[in-house]
Amino acid sequence: MKRMPFEPPTEHYDERIKAIDEQICYLIKKRKDLSNNNPSFPTKQLITAWSKKYNFYEDFLNSVFADFLNENIYKPVVEPKRLLKNIPILKSLRSSEHQENGYIRSSGVGKASSGPGYIPNFKGETIHLLRLN
Repeated sequence: MKRMPFEPPTEHYDERIKAIDEQICYLIKKRKDLSNNNPSFPTKQLITAWSKKYNFYEDFLNSVFADFLNENIYKPVVEPKRLLKNIPILKSLRSSEHQENGYIRSSGVGKASSGPGYIPNFKGETIHLLRLN
């Protein structure tokens, strides 16, 4: 699924906080390294204590740590540049002779089978008769 591009909510950036923002990035990286990329979630007691100590709402801290758990959703999505080839792997059609008996005739390339419902056709494909009811 293609994500919408992120547009910063403001054009203003206070250069005085640049060093702190870089420290935040450094600390996130350090947390990731120490946890061996296994971002555990702080306990409810820790969230409550930190919210009081640093004057944050608990829900805000929960959302910050929840984002650490979801880092993989921000990886770039690889999308094909152009279609190279469409390879059909199964073709189905209704055959009038089998339709009245409640079967769908389906042909596919693969190993030939034997037994009821499997008929090899002249192209070397296997015809599967699938019961509808």
